[in-house]
Amino acid sequence: KSLQEAIQSGAKNFYLKEFLNSKAKLDLQVIEKAIEICNKKDVKLILSTPRIIHNMYFEQYMSFLENVFSLPLDGILVSNLGVFDQVRSMTSIPIYTDFHLNVANSQSVAFLIEKRAQRITLSPELTMKQIKDINSKCNFPLEVLVHGVLPLMVSRHCILGSLLGERAQKVCSKPCLKYRARLKDRKGISFPIGVDAYCNMHIFN
Repeated sequence: KSLQEAIQSGAKNFYLKEFLNSKAKLDLQVIEKAIEICNKKDVKLILSTPRIIHNMYFEQYMSFLENVFSLPLDGILVSNLGVFDQVRSMTSIPIYTDFHLNVANSQSVAFLIEKRAQRITLSPELTMKQIKDINSKCNFPLEVLVHGVLPLMVSRHCILGSLLGERAQKVCSKPCLKYRARLKDRKGISFPIGVDAYCNMHIFN
């Protein structure tokens, strides 16, 4: 549904990733279907990798990517250095870096170019002046985020699971699938939260 809506809105690139508040991980069938839809509409499909992958999941995820790279993807968006390092030797498709790598200077851009990045997303903390300065020193495709909620932090401790999901008993009832939740700070400001397929809690602005 999100893919169809993006195409109807005129998107030329679509970043496919796992949804928050869903325990379903991406599989080859979902990716193949997304590729089929994008090819019909001349839209590039780019697989977005998880921001955090702990050691217990890393080899499993790399095996998944090996299978994914047999499909005609248009690119892969990496969000951590471990995945970035591995995929460079696994595929020849374009590798893009996400803002989670916190690129805030032209030296970081040069490093990622040397490591075969083909498009780089700058840190969302940069000012317009800082973005222009980096751009003036790099003859290279750079991306910036211009709207939408930004993740403030990721926590391995899931508050939803602890308070509502009986995680103390080591069997979570997955309240993240049932409720839309927010955290309220001492000033009364509330922040949306979501939980990914690996039970990491994401807090947004």
